[in-house]
Amino acid sequence: MRRRSLLAPLLLAAGALAGRAALADTVALLPVRQGVRVEGLGARFEQAVTAELARRATVIDAERTRAALRAERLRNADGAPPERLRAIAAALGADWLISVAIHDAPEHLVPDLTVSARLYDGRTGRMAWAAAVARSGLDTRGLLGIGAVADLATLLPPVVTELLAGVELGAVAPASPGVGVAAPPDLVGIVPFTVNEVADGLEVAAAATETMRALLVAAGIPLAEPGCVTTALRGPGGIRWGELSAEVRAEVRDACGAARLVTGSVERWEVRGGSSPEPVVAVAVRLLDAESGRILFVGSLEGGGFDREGWFGRGRVHSRGAQLRNLLERIATRMLLAGSGGEAAVVMKESG
Repeated sequence: MRRRSLLAPLLLAAGALAGRAALADTVALLPVRQGVRVEGLGARFEQAVTAELARRATVIDAERTRAALRAERLRNADGAPPERLRAIAAALGADWLISVAIHDAPEHLVPDLTVSARLYDGRTGRMAWAAAVARSGLDTRGLLGIGAVADLATLLPPVVTELLAGVELGAVAPASPGVGVAAPPDLVGIVPFTVNEVADGLEVAAAATETMRALLVAAGIPLAEPGCVTTALRGPGGIRWGELSAEVRAEVRDACGAARLVTGSVERWEVRGGSSPEPVVAVAVRLLDAESGRILFVGSLEGGGFDREGWFGRGRVHSRGAQLRNLLERIATRMLLAGSGGEAAVVMKESG
């Protein structure tokens, strides 16, 4: 019998309530961040996202948005602090900014996509919502192989629709301190994940980081501003050999309001098989106390996409990004339960 994740009810409730963000009628789509080498995919993804947003809101012209970024001398707005994002929104007259990224699109016989999105409130420059989606063309396949998606162009529209499903357009949300507002240090800061001997490491690490962010946002966990954490990590201390210095922890705590820090690494990122690909992923996560550096939780999982296969192939996972999400969801469930922190670290290590 397949076990249900304890985090699933939280994700469902958050999707219907706090996890659903609202957009006003003017939104600026930031340039797509694409780390995969598939010709034309970024442009098609941007067109699909623009079309989905345009069904419900006025989307600011892409060239105007790029010009505003150039004026701020920014290439990657996701690493910018809130005041700079607020300046971009003001220059564009945008109520909201939304950024999207493509993290994985392996060129197998079967199309596969892992993407993410963040929404920023234009009035505050703070992140209001985040999501990550991973899908394979085989996810819709029924008995006898009917219903499978054979190419990326066909897979894109449903992936984009799912990615933006948590964003409600057409209603103005009040400025809220619910996500990412540095009040007293009681927020969770997400430190970018790293990789260990994995090809295309930067995007694999980004996929893990954004998937964890999406899970915590959906579960209603208040997060420190991504741009604030990024700014702190650019300091002279930074990350050394996967460790955060006391100076950086203090900066993230004092400037970003983070009492705890989540980080981790992807140790394995593979696909085996051809017409029916099976992803194999291994990931580790740590939860740290920002002030002392004490480890509150350590979790690691490794597994293949067919490990929990049921009758007639049901339960198979064909996407690396989806397998990554499954493992991170299980780890996050345990981490949230253990996050209150005792004197000893909670250790979780499993396979499958």
